[in-house]
Amino acid sequence: MVIESFVFLILIAGIVLPASADSNPACMKLPSVKGLNGNSSCCNFPPLAELKSMEECWSEISSKKEPELVKLCKPLQCMFKRFKVLTVNGTLDKAAAEKYLDNQLKNQTEWLRITKSILLDQCLPMVEKNYTQIVQFFKTNRMDIPDPGQCSLKPMLVSICFSAIAFAKCPVSSSSQSPICSEWKKYSNNCTENMEDILQTFKQLDKMSSAV
Repeated sequence: MVIESFVFLILIAGIVLPASADSNPACMKLPSVKGLNGNSSCCNFPPLAELKSMEECWSEISSKKEPELVKLCKPLQCMFKRFKVLTVNGTLDKAAAEKYLDNQLKNQTEWLRITKSILLDQCLPMVEKNYTQIVQFFKTNRMDIPDPGQCSLKPMLVSICFSAIAFAKCPVSSSSQSPICSEWKKYSNNCTENMEDILQTFKQLDKMSSAV
């Protein structure tokens, strides 16, 4: 979902963005979600997951008795490990990620360029550098997350970070020009400029999710 992805982006980006004097009043009101059916309704993302490997990773965890949050986390961890993006010592490998993207998106030049920029230059370094702080942020705010001792949250955070940023940067050739999609894209571009805007946005999203 756009909202879920955007919340995670806020949590991640909020760790590293500098604060400014005032928050943007425009970020105090979220666009409508009526008629919005997730990122896919606004942006036609390319399939980043190699299907056979993803099915095997899902099958591997679905047969085990694990907490539901761990079951959501482990298939992504499995994928990242399988393609060596998540190393044996738990770090993220940019070179392995680039190799994977070059193969997976070799026939989609525009998305390959965008995806490399987002994942290699933004999401992977951001999550790697601030992982401990991000996990602590979740715990401090009593938000449900898998136990990092049971499953690395890095793949999940990187994936959601990508989804949110790619939504904002979706090329015209892959995006819907509907008014609601344009409104959310404009909002997501405008409301991650500084810490105040991000926190204000998070407050609004938190209110919305609590009301559902």
